Amino acid sequence: SGEASPSETLRNHLALTEYLAALGMHLQIHHDEGYLNELLLAIPAGVGVVIDHFGRPESLGELRSCERAIHSHQGNLWVKLSAPYRSAKLNHRDVFRFWLEAIGETRLLWGSDWPHTRFETATSYAEQVQALYDLTSDTQLIEQILSNNPKTLYWRS
Repeated sequence: SGEASPSETLRNHLALTEYLAALGMHLQIHHDEGYLNELLLAIPAGVGVVIDHFGRPESLGELRSCERAIHSHQGNLWVKLSAPYRSAKLNHRDVFRFWLEAIGETRLLWGSDWPHTRFETATSYAEQVQALYDLTSDTQLIEQILSNNPKTLYWRS
């Protein structure tokens, strides 16, 4: 099609990622299925990264194939547990457990994904809150995800 891949576009704008890192800001990525590994490998280590929507993997196997790229961003990578309806075929509990083991409980965030673009009539805010509680019954972990982790990301000292 002649269009640049997301990672090529990112590599063409590396100065922006370095600027974000210098300012203590992060790069938030929302991508189509199948691009996570490529994107993470294109982002320089040391740049904070927030991955939307569980990473939008096509399968748990795809996430496992990204482990080297994920590890290269250890300490600078967060995953937003949002919009499970965007990848409805996945077992999100398995994906949640993958991320919990890969990056730890202090790097997980939650977002409602409101206004649920392209899914406005398919879900609600209440359903998205319930989707988080369906991942774990550990109330301390939920508090960590909803409160402590965003504070760490957005209000670093």
